[in-house]
Amino acid sequence: MSGRSSQGPRRAALAATLMGLTMVMGAPAFAGPTPAPPTLATPIRLVAAGSLRGALQRIIALWETDHGDAPVALEVGPAGWLRDQIIAGRPFDLFVPAATSHAEAVHQAGLGGSPVLLLHNRLCAMVRADRNVDAATIVNFVLAPATRIGTSAPGSDPGGDYANAWYHALDLHHPGAFASLSQRSTVVSGKPPAKGDKPADAQTRLADGSLDVIIGYCSGPPAQAGDATRKIPLPPPAPIADYALTITSRDDPRVLPLARFLLAPAAQTILREQGFVTLSNQEIQQARGSLCRETPTPGSC
Repeated sequence: MSGRSSQGPRRAALAATLMGLTMVMGAPAFAGPTPAPPTLATPIRLVAAGSLRGALQRIIALWETDHGDAPVALEVGPAGWLRDQIIAGRPFDLFVPAATSHAEAVHQAGLGGSPVLLLHNRLCAMVRADRNVDAATIVNFVLAPATRIGTSAPGSDPGGDYANAWYHALDLHHPGAFASLSQRSTVVSGKPPAKGDKPADAQTRLADGSLDVIIGYCSGPPAQAGDATRKIPLPPPAPIADYALTITSRDDPRVLPLARFLLAPAAQTILREQGFVTLSNQEIQQARGSLCRETPTPGSC
């Protein structure tokens, strides 16, 4: 009896040991260290005019080198269409359209703060590089009845609105100009995105002779020797495009620093290199003050 009773504890111990071995050996062969959880840093949604794509890509890369906890997701498109999308419910954290009125519309809808001026842009006429036209003759060239003009889509894209404003201004000195220019203008960019819509780029439309000139922004990559096209700044009374920003009403402490970064010297230098007209020192101080008033958190500015 005593021998049998002593085997009970031994068998229990052996069973426990075997169970432990079974649990270890039964674990999947690929089991290893617990994978690190995905980053908790939700990207800041920066929605901006398409003309800012190249500059903002560079600025965001610079920002993210020192702000790993505040990555930025850039979304660009025709600013008028983006305005409508935001008012209809599209989420955003920072909106930078090519017209102050679009930022104001988002503000009036209660979705963002008051518009803050960020930069300017001039209107240019893009022509083939070999076209015999310059700053002194560009207006007469555009007014010529045979000249075929390309523009951005009015309403959807501020570039088209600015072109129309220029047509109206020319009409004051050249009666009938607005009607003639509007009739000869073809929308080549700035339409709301559509599935399968792949419009030919500006150089193609000019190179194949389907258009003689395209009215658009002066900003863009610096001109290079051998370029097939060139840009001619339009003289007064061509309007100046004012780009503004508005910050979402959603509380995210990372958004204000990003907005301020867009006004910093490094960002303004990139914008200037991309052909934009950057703010004067006085305008930058005013913009910084406006941002502080939008976020009256103690110590935020």
